[in-house]
Amino acid sequence: MEKYLIYGAAEIGARAEQRLRENYGEHILGYIDTYKSGMFNSYEIYPLEQCERDVNIVVAVLTPDNAMIISRLLRKNGFQKIYWFCDLHFGKKQSSFLEAECFKIPDWDENILVHGEFHVADNCNLNCRGCTHFSPLYDSLGASFEERLSDLKEIRRIFSDVFRLDILGGEPLLNPELTRYINEIRRLFPKSFINIYSNGVLIPRLGASELEEIAKNNVVFSISEYEPTHRMIDKITEKLDDAGIGYKIVPYNKKQVFNRPISTNEDSKYPRLCISKGCVTIANGAIAKCPTLMYVHKFNETFGENLPTTGILRLVDCTNAAETIKELNKPVPLCNHCVENGMEWSICDREKQFEDFATRD
Repeated sequence: MEKYLIYGAAEIGARAEQRLRENYGEHILGYIDTYKSGMFNSYEIYPLEQCERDVNIVVAVLTPDNAMIISRLLRKNGFQKIYWFCDLHFGKKQSSFLEAECFKIPDWDENILVHGEFHVADNCNLNCRGCTHFSPLYDSLGASFEERLSDLKEIRRIFSDVFRLDILGGEPLLNPELTRYINEIRRLFPKSFINIYSNGVLIPRLGASELEEIAKNNVVFSISEYEPTHRMIDKITEKLDDAGIGYKIVPYNKKQVFNRPISTNEDSKYPRLCISKGCVTIANGAIAKCPTLMYVHKFNETFGENLPTTGILRLVDCTNAAETIKELNKPVPLCNHCVENGMEWSICDREKQFEDFATRD
C-alpha cells in the first residue's frame, strides 16, 4: 500500500488529507511543515530527517512558486516522489488520488519559468470593471495563432520548461481555435500543469470533441464565479463532470468585492496592492512581470494617459533563463500605481469609462 506524507499543516493540507481518507483510504503517515511541530488534525508533524524517503510527498500549498521551493528542498533531502496537490474537483474518479488530484513535480533545474500566463483572446464576453488585463477595452481576439505560438516557442528557447502555464484572456473560450492551441501547448510543454482561466459562461456550449481534447491533454479549468456564472454554475459543473475534466471554482461569495487596480497618482491615498505577483505574462513577442504591465498600453491609448510601461522585455532579447528571471523579479515604475481600491463587481457599459479601471485621487 502506498504511504503518504502531506507537506503543509494548514487548510489546504487538511483538504488533501480529507480526499485521501474519504475517497481513497490510502495510508497517511502524517504531516511535514517548515514552521510547525506537534500535531495537526490528529496526525503528527514530523521533521524532515525523521521521514522515510520512499514515501509519496503531497505538497499542499496554494502557489506553484511555493510548491517549487518546497520540492527543491525535498529533493535536496533525498525525496523523489513529490506531488503538488492541485485541489481540483473531478466528476469522474481517476485511478488514484495522485493521478486525479495531484501534479507530479519533475526534477526541474533552476532554469524553469515557474508560472506563465498566455492569452488566446484579448477580448471578453463579460467585461468586468477593474479587469487587470484591461480586456473590456479590446474588441477582438488579437494576435493570430501563428503569432501567439511563436511566443511560446521563444519561451521554450529561453527556459528549460514551465511549471504552470495558464491559458486565459479575455475569455479564452471565445477563440474557436482553443483546442488547436491546447494540442500545440501540450506538445511544447509535455510536463507542465496547464490550466484554462475562464468565467465559465461558455463551458456549456463546448462540444464533445472539444471536451475530449481538453481531457486528453490533461488540461484543467479555474473558474471565476461571477454573478452570471453563478446563475448557471450547475450546468457548468455538470458539463465538466461528465467529461472528466478537473476544475477549481473561485466561489461567488469571494467575488462580491472587486478592485479598481490603478491610480494615476504615484502617491495615491489608497494602499499599494499587487494582485498579480508571479503572474508572468507572455504576449506580442514580449514577456512582463504581470498582466497589468503588459496590457496597460491599451488603457493609455483608450484614455489618453501615460502610465509607465518600462520593464516589458522583448523575447528576442532574452538570451537565458537566469537573466530573464532576474529582470522579471525587479520592481517596475508601474508598481507605484497599483493600489487596493475596492468596488462592487459589475460589468462595464458599452462606453468604457476611466473610472472602470483607475482613479486619479
